[in-house]
Amino acid sequence: MGDGSPSENHLILSENRLFYKKFLQDKIAAIRQEDSEIVEAWFDQAAKYWKKTITLTPALMLFARWFHYLKAAPKLAWFQDVESMLNHHLAGLLGLRSLGWAGHQVHVS
Repeated sequence: MGDGSPSENHLILSENRLFYKKFLQDKIAAIRQEDSEIVEAWFDQAAKYWKKTITLTPALMLFARWFHYLKAAPKLAWFQDVESMLNHHLAGLLGLRSLGWAGHQVHVS
């Protein structure tokens, strides 16, 4: 034992997989059994992260506006290049379509 043989390494990997599966099963069982302490702590932590994300979003948008309009403002040649303009508008269109689809999925579920 302790020689780093392939069978020993396989045993360690198997133990890690079993631990992970057991940990995940315990968490799922706690949710199914409505173990209030674990579930409340788990979702309360998620709510705190969500609130922090929401408060950071306006600052991120303000920084993006400042960067794109003052620091990295596009030159006139960029607007005259048809390919870059097409890529720009397609990216916006596809991004909005993805947001719309995600909103639809949340609404339907």
